[in-house]
Formats: sequence, structure tokens, C-alpha cells
Amino acid sequence: MLCICEQKKKQRIAIFGAEEKGKANWLVKYIMKFDWLLHPTRGHWEKKSKNLEICKNLKCFQDASGLAINLAKSCIYGVGLSVGKSMHKSEGWGEVKSCMTNRLSVWKSKLLSIGGRSVLAKAVLGSLPLYYLSLFRAPINVIDSLERMRSRFFWGFKEDEKGMVWISWKNTIASRDMGGLGFGSLRAKNLSLIGKWRWRFLKEKDALWRKVIRNIFGDDGGFTNMDLTGVDGSVTREGLWRGLIKS
Repeated sequence: MLCICEQKKKQRIAIFGAEEKGKANWLVKYIMKFDWLLHPTRGHWEKKSKNLEICKNLKCFQDASGLAINLAKSCIYGVGLSVGKSMHKSEGWGEVKSCMTNRLSVWKSKLLSIGGRSVLAKAVLGSLPLYYLSLFRAPINVIDSLERMRSRFFWGFKEDEKGMVWISWKNTIASRDMGGLGFGSLRAKNLSLIGKWRWRFLKEKDALWRKVIRNIFGDDGGFTNMDLTGVDGSVTREGLWRGLIKS
């Protein structure tokens, strides 16, 4: 893997892991591999300057590695996050809601038995965009909306249909040991995925992302002494990590 790093406003090419002298004073700007390039950026991709910047980076990679780049066969893909949005508001969770709506459509609930609906209501947790749930604490109204979708699907209700539910959804999603059906809670999954970052920070001591976090927030990653005043959970470099710690 080749990394183009930024050190004191100077760009250099380095093979990550080849050598390490003391505490590194650099921030990762681009990450390149033989078949992909991770390119954090700001602004709109439609601008010509962004395309030229990527072409320059690919040319730099070509000169360093000796591998020719065919720009005609190269594509640009987004990671799926809307940069700059505040994830404390329900508007930022539209993709997650849309994903669950598509998975739990009304016609599926009418064709499946209650056993089939229970399997799908449980399996939908694994089909949601987990990068949202692992990076941001979902607002209460978003969690309630998603759980309502699962509940109505399981009981076979249409979107605007009212019906009698004999068991509360809280008891239904509980584990089988607690008398539920083991569907799992969206809130519990959300918090467990966020908490996993602390575990990964402590365990993955040689990981590239951990070294970047340490250089920005300190050796402890900001878990013990970071000022969380005014953290809004926006999708920015510092706002994202601060939001994780606050959650």
C-alpha cells in the first residue's frame, strides 16, 4: 500500500510501515492501493479542479509504483455519507429510513407468514447501512420511526392501517431468554457499534487510522480529556470523532 502524506505543508510518498522514527508528525491525505484510491476532499466533484487534482495524484502514484493508470477505465464512487450534515437531526438519516422501507415493503408482509415476517424483521438489522449506525448516535425520533416500521411489518399492517397489538414491541424485540423473539434493538445495536471504536482504538495499536487519531487528539485519542462543548455530530474530521466520544 502506498500513502501520500502531508508533512509541514510538503507532500511526500512513503510506503507505510517500512520505517517509523519517533512520533510521526503527519496527517494522511490520500491512501492508494493497486486498484483503488481513497481521496478525502471538500467541495463539489463536478468542479474541474477536483478531477485535475485526482489525475495529479494518480500520476504521482504511477511514477512511484511504475504501474500505468488507465483513466478511461477509472470510476469515482462516494462513500455514502453526506458531508457537512448534522446527524443529530432526522434529515440526515433519510438513506437509512429509505433502506428499511425498501426491505420491509407492504407486499412482502402480505405474502409471508408470521414466521417469515419475524425472520425478515430480525434480518433487516444486518442490511442497514452500518456506517451510519457505527459513526453516529441516532436521534430518538429516528430510532422510534425505524422500530415502528419493523413493528408494523411484523404484525402485517399497512402504512395507514390501524390494528390491535397484544404484545408491546419492547417485549417482542427482547432476547428469547427474556421472553421475547430475539429481534434485537436498534438502539442497542447503534450504541454497541459506536462503543466498538473505543475497543478498536485500544486493540489495534498498529492500525493506520489509530495513528492518525493519536496525532490529532493525543495519545489517548481524546477519550479522557477532550472538550466536548458544542459538539453537533457534523460529518467533519474533528466533529465525527468528537461525536463518537460523546456518544
